[in-house]
Amino acid sequence: MFEIDEMKLDFLNQFTKSYPEVDVLLCEISKGIYSTKAHTVSLPKEIDNNEVFIAIQENILIQTSDGLSFIDNQHFLYFLAKVLISLRFEELWSKKEAFWNEIESLHREYVWFAELKGIEVMLLILFDRQYGINILGSIIPIIESGKSEKNHWELLMLTAEVLPYLHLDSKLIIEFLEGLPNTQIPFANVLVKGVELLSKKRPEVGHEIWGIWTSKPTFEGIWLLKAVAIGLAQKESIRSVYPAVMDLLRSDQEELLNVGICICGLFSYEDTTQDLLNNTLEIFDSLLQNEYRIELRQVLAEAYGRLVTKSKIAQTAVKTLSTEPIPEIQAQIAHILFINTDQYIQEDWFQEALLNLSNVKAVHKGIIDNLDYVLNQLCLIHLDVVQNFLENWIQQHDTSIKEESIADLFDMLMRTLLNEHKIWFEKLLTSWFLRDNMKFHLHIQEIVHYLAAHGNVLHLDPDFISNLSFKDVKYIMLKILGFVRDNRNLCHLTFSLLLKIPEDVKVDLLVRSAFKDYIAYNYPGATREIITDKMENGTDKERKIARDILGDLDRYHQARSKLPRIKEFFPPEGRAGKFERMQSKQMSLQIEEGTNKKSVFLQLAHRVVLKGGGSSFSRVQGKISARTELSEISVEMEYPRGEYLDPTGEAMKRLEWRICRREDIECD
Repeated sequence: MFEIDEMKLDFLNQFTKSYPEVDVLLCEISKGIYSTKAHTVSLPKEIDNNEVFIAIQENILIQTSDGLSFIDNQHFLYFLAKVLISLRFEELWSKKEAFWNEIESLHREYVWFAELKGIEVMLLILFDRQYGINILGSIIPIIESGKSEKNHWELLMLTAEVLPYLHLDSKLIIEFLEGLPNTQIPFANVLVKGVELLSKKRPEVGHEIWGIWTSKPTFEGIWLLKAVAIGLAQKESIRSVYPAVMDLLRSDQEELLNVGICICGLFSYEDTTQDLLNNTLEIFDSLLQNEYRIELRQVLAEAYGRLVTKSKIAQTAVKTLSTEPIPEIQAQIAHILFINTDQYIQEDWFQEALLNLSNVKAVHKGIIDNLDYVLNQLCLIHLDVVQNFLENWIQQHDTSIKEESIADLFDMLMRTLLNEHKIWFEKLLTSWFLRDNMKFHLHIQEIVHYLAAHGNVLHLDPDFISNLSFKDVKYIMLKILGFVRDNRNLCHLTFSLLLKIPEDVKVDLLVRSAFKDYIAYNYPGATREIITDKMENGTDKERKIARDILGDLDRYHQARSKLPRIKEFFPPEGRAGKFERMQSKQMSLQIEEGTNKKSVFLQLAHRVVLKGGGSSFSRVQGKISARTELSEISVEMEYPRGEYLDPTGEAMKRLEWRICRREDIECD
């Protein structure tokens, strides 16, 4: 939030009254800097050096070899604001909407010249103080005029920055805050910093607001009371404000009670106010034990979260609240963990609260994103906690819903595990293959699909499978065949069973049989590529098995090539291509329609229809770039042979492997 130094502002006001000629000079200099977007301007010959000397002596200007510049950015903004008022804004005031549009445009100019940041705030302050105009009175009609939410937000943000510096009667300020219409923008959140600074700079206004709003809690912006309390506490002390906040905690009005809880969590307790903190925690504990209104417990969770740095009691309360399966409370707990990750990630209460959130519904994307960040940080120190969370998540979610896949939800975590902890990750997935719970296998299916889409390949952990019996190895192989559809991962995972130590002839025959009867039959291309690599770079055992598999594949293809081909079964030329184009077009239309409906940004953006062509170009700083020829991108995949020769038979095979139990496996 842009803040103004009131002492400098008062000094400049007094200075310009005492030296009107110097005031004119300084306005001209600020105008020159604004027009050239330079930090300094050269001194014109016709300017009186005495005036420059006075400005330098009063620490307003500084002269260097490059020219003159303002010694402080607030000085520059002050004189530039006076220039802009006289040139552009004074005559616009009668046209309120045009005035505020021009203010918003001025606000965005700092992107091109950083020294302009805050110019609109300074301009409105001078408009209020030097012209005696009620700036606030013109804002509500603009909001009520039906402008977009973006405009509302920008206008209210600007109001929050100006509000503490306006020389307005407190009644006018209160009328403005109470008169704000109920828009989609939560104006109480946007204005909170402005009201807080207003109460700090003008405590008499803060006390008046407090007295009025606590007597009529139906006001929709009642949450601004927390800003008033914090501002008064900063100006006076927590102890002076605390009794009034306790009155809120004893109120029968739920709105006032919630505000009181929030304020108690926001106070900056020190050693001298430890007694107030202890009293607050006692009241919170009573509410935690006896109050079950969702909104109240949500506010209570937020308040406890702000106090975890002050008290272990608050940490325990956060852990307790994390067990409640209420999305509003879970969102608060996830946010608390997110903002306190660096400080408390190794503490038991933090990790237990995280594990308790493993039952969060997958539709709550904001909560998931916070958990994803925390889990990603945990990878550095506590992989066991990450494993417990993932396994708890799998057991508590419906795997028939693809949207609940941990691969899609915890994207950041998946990338970290794959890039930095791949050996551990492969060991974890190997142990999941051995589970009797199909939920784990379904999640492995989605994880492998996710990784395959990014070109990643997984293997089984050799140490883990070395400790397994032949029955367990066969069980894992059946689950690989039943749940892994990506051809490369299917080949690598199955072939990695040969890493079992000591060597087992039955495992060797099992792997060869899996390739001969299913993998090589359905994916001959991937099989030949991977097996050829094993023959060149594998161990003696791998080369032997690879040679046998390749021999089986060659014999099958030789026998198949001798069979006559019946033309009646040839697909019509171009049919597959036409079908693919139709399917792609339909999918694109569905995606576009869904995106346009759900995206607020696309609804605000202006749509431009582009024409196709053989090259592309762009506009850089107003100039058209050179043409760049478009390149072709091709994607290929190996479709499983059995899916179009005998789809029902293949589906029955996979179903049998998917539902197979360990006790059903024969070891002969």
